[in-house]
Amino acid sequence: MSLIIPYETQIDNTINTKIHKFFNYKLFSSMLKQCNFYKSKGIACIKILTYLFTLIFTHKNFYRHLETNKDEAGFSKDTVYRFLNTAYFNWEKLLYLLSSSIIIKKISGLTSGKRRKVFIVDDSTYERNRSKNVELLSKFYDHVTGKYIKGFQMLTLGWSDGNTFVPINFNLMSSSEEKNQLYQMQKMDKRSLAYKRRISSKEKKNEYMIEMIKKAMRFGIKAQYVLFDSWYSSKKAICNLHKLKLHTIAMIKDTPKSYYLINGRHMTLKEIFNNTKRGTKKGDILTSKVVDIKNEEGERIPVKIVFVRNRNKKSEWLALISTNTKLSNEEIVRIYGKRWDIEVFFKTCKSYLKLANEFQSRNYDALVAHTSIVFMRYMMLTEEARNNVDVRTIGDLFYICCDELEDIKSMDSLRLILSLLKEVISEIFINTKEVFNTIFDAFINKLPNYIKIKLGIMICES
Repeated sequence: MSLIIPYETQIDNTINTKIHKFFNYKLFSSMLKQCNFYKSKGIACIKILTYLFTLIFTHKNFYRHLETNKDEAGFSKDTVYRFLNTAYFNWEKLLYLLSSSIIIKKISGLTSGKRRKVFIVDDSTYERNRSKNVELLSKFYDHVTGKYIKGFQMLTLGWSDGNTFVPINFNLMSSSEEKNQLYQMQKMDKRSLAYKRRISSKEKKNEYMIEMIKKAMRFGIKAQYVLFDSWYSSKKAICNLHKLKLHTIAMIKDTPKSYYLINGRHMTLKEIFNNTKRGTKKGDILTSKVVDIKNEEGERIPVKIVFVRNRNKKSEWLALISTNTKLSNEEIVRIYGKRWDIEVFFKTCKSYLKLANEFQSRNYDALVAHTSIVFMRYMMLTEEARNNVDVRTIGDLFYICCDELEDIKSMDSLRLILSLLKEVISEIFINTKEVFNTIFDAFINKLPNYIKIKLGIMICES
């Protein structure tokens, strides 16, 4: 026991040091003042916010810790709930200020101008299935589970340079249809920030997505592309982003009501695919075609549609659209691959940062406050992760001498090439698995030992 206690104390001290460094109290206090964080009495806002932020990293339960360690914290659970329920705190602006500070001051300097920076937009379920009287609670159909759930849809905007993903902002979207609303919003002053926050939750996701991106750009966050899946890839959204001088790369659906212009003809995706020549070269990218779409003013916007093989069902294809027609097919697919960063973010928040699980408040302002704190936790983690892998964050000497973080290491590339080679050979030339394994094992044994070690292959002494 005498050995465990000092070790745990050392870990707590390290965590507290990291958190204190992340908050940088003078700078963070200035941000809080800009976002209307003023105490009505007693405890300073930054002290309560730091306490809530730290809970997950110190494995403390909010309710039990305050019940048993009220004197240590310096405030009661009622103080915390008043803080979370405060309607005039501008959590949205705080997230924009914090994310822009991390991106502009700490990450952009480590990223070359040649690297593609992207905005990523997606939504995820915010479940409250056991709740009844939560403000603006709605019923949604979850396409992943194929069931209806109670809760919200968390529309999220993030930024990525391919190595680091930073969440920028979110909106807990309620249903705009009254039949799907399980609990109505409380009455309040229509001029207040709280009222505007609730009204924005009922907007259309495609329209609010554009507003979020505009705000991010006003805070100085720069990107060349916007990535999203087929749920957001309407022509109107693509045209609106084109007006903002942002390129779109997105998955698009094959629907009979969606047409594209080719030589004056209106064609669906299926017709475009059937009328486009496909090369003899085998691979996941099948073909591509440059077509036009029209905006509301009737102006034609050229876009490139890339057809790729559906790996889950190889007889089918998927389509990607890009408003930058100069990009190669491979580059469009590579950039779209960065969209996976936001899926990792959702998984991390739900599984490890207690999104929607740490507090069970029924007030919409409290839900927004806690979700904002979860986003801030992820910002600190992503900043620490970048500092740990990018030695240029240490100082100017390393910044000058070291290269930028690479997209993929050489041995990872070789491992991928070998696996693809194995797959192709087995499909074309080898009929039996035993014969192929014998040939491939013989090839591996001929490799030098240092390559085997790098590839993670066990070396057996003969």
